[in-house]
Amino acid sequence: MIRRMTLLLLLATMSAAPALHAEDAAAGGRVADRLRQRLEAVPPGAALAALDEPLHRPDLVLDFYRGRGYSPAWTDDRGPLAVADSLGSALVGLDAEGLQVRDYHLDALAQARARFSDRRWWRTHPDPHVLADFDLLATDAYLLAATQCLGGRLDPRAFDPDWIADRRSADVVAMLAGALAADGVGGSLNRLLPAHPGYAALRSAYAQHRALAAVGAWPAVPAGGKLEPGDRDPRVPQLRARLAASGDLAPARVFSPDAESYDQDLADAVRRFQARFGLDQDGVIGQATQAELGATVEDRVRQIRVNLERWRWLPADLGHRRVEVNIPDYRLEVIHGDSVVLAMPVIVGLPTRRTPVFSAKLNSLVFSPDWEVPPKLAIEDKLPLIQQDPGYLQEFGFEVIAGWGEKAKVVDPGDVAWENVPAGSFPYRLRQLPGPLNALGLVKFNLPNRFNVYLHDTANRGLFARAKRAFSAGCVRIQKPEEFAVYLLKGDERWPRARIAEAMASGREQAVRVPAPIPIHLLYWTAWVDRQGSVVFRPDVYQIDSLTAVALEAPYQWVVELKPPPDSTLPKDVIAVP
Repeated sequence: MIRRMTLLLLLATMSAAPALHAEDAAAGGRVADRLRQRLEAVPPGAALAALDEPLHRPDLVLDFYRGRGYSPAWTDDRGPLAVADSLGSALVGLDAEGLQVRDYHLDALAQARARFSDRRWWRTHPDPHVLADFDLLATDAYLLAATQCLGGRLDPRAFDPDWIADRRSADVVAMLAGALAADGVGGSLNRLLPAHPGYAALRSAYAQHRALAAVGAWPAVPAGGKLEPGDRDPRVPQLRARLAASGDLAPARVFSPDAESYDQDLADAVRRFQARFGLDQDGVIGQATQAELGATVEDRVRQIRVNLERWRWLPADLGHRRVEVNIPDYRLEVIHGDSVVLAMPVIVGLPTRRTPVFSAKLNSLVFSPDWEVPPKLAIEDKLPLIQQDPGYLQEFGFEVIAGWGEKAKVVDPGDVAWENVPAGSFPYRLRQLPGPLNALGLVKFNLPNRFNVYLHDTANRGLFARAKRAFSAGCVRIQKPEEFAVYLLKGDERWPRARIAEAMASGREQAVRVPAPIPIHLLYWTAWVDRQGSVVFRPDVYQIDSLTAVALEAPYQWVVELKPPPDSTLPKDVIAVP
């Protein structure tokens, strides 16, 4: 809040400063000449500074001025133009988007603007070099803000190499030129922000939680033992106030004639709170519910801010018809427009074998699939089980294969001295035949990607009953595979529901193309606004939020993006596991 007030005061200084007149400036050369002199002398890849501050995007700044013949954008020989004040307002406004407005040189620009307004200072400093520096710094501020509005402040691969962000792109240099010509600097930045309603709703939640933080209206609930409906406890008044602050309890219900009674109204509010956090909705305040109640409003502000940044990593168009898997929510949704037409629980990767974040096209499915165990999984998971129980392979329907191609042959597992098989150079392939015990279940859904991750059924369906479902080795197991297959093959008269069920149970592998391939997005939302308007939070199952929050709050440093390696160079067993 102090930082926000400082920015507003600086902005007020900028806006109040009068424009200079020609008679106030000594003849010492034009700003354009100085820009040309400075920028033509910059070698390729060199750093560039202005007003004692390094430029964050010198590459884009150079492109911009070269494209306009080094003409200034925000100044002329008399001083800053009115559009510079518009820029200041627009940059300060990005604070509401969860961006770090200190990245945009606001202090240096405001201080320079204040000096320009002091005619005594200007008479003793007539050199247009300062105006050229001001112009450079303002241009760098706009271009950096534009790239961040468009694609986020961070590269997610810096802290998670398996996060593939399909970010939006645009020619921000051309956009700046167009915005200046149309006198629409602020509007041009706003148009670069995500246009999805989900982003706008989360931005509103961000403002609401920051407002709560500013006035300290989020009381702590003291730790203690389990609290159930019907109990009496001195913590109840604090619990009422806490739930009212987050909107789970109506303000009229904060005060009760029996202040320490855990009554039905309060229990209903706790259930609403538990629903928003993906907890068992039993009204009992146990360890998990206490942990979520113990988070401060500042914790929630940071969590929302992290998820606003994730919105900026997404493509502009997710698809009118699409599949979304939210990893921390353990949930899959099929979406048409604004409607969810099919939803189901899912099981995602363990924290040690994460399900990656990426977008793809779901284009085919396989009924009664077999499963060839990836080498890494065969060594780390299967070999110890086989060594403990040589009957494991036969019990779960595995074949042991030696060799590849025409030389491949099935080996009798009883002929292998498994205790002597070296883990470092596993010489066999393991293939699980189709059937009810197959790790992929009765159907597999393909979405080509460099991780070789897919969706599939599972033989272990009891895990869907658990609230936390990070159990797989990377792939996504779905609860309603038959319903999903029916949806995907809708419109193909050859595949009515009865035939789909028959193919799933046939024990004979059969691949089928999806008539209309559908975009699928594996996402990582730990905060969002649901369709009922409630702000929803989920635990950070892969401990990514904290790393992202630290990076968002750190001083900005631009790093040239690394190109991902071609798919063909990646080992097939990077994940490739169910």
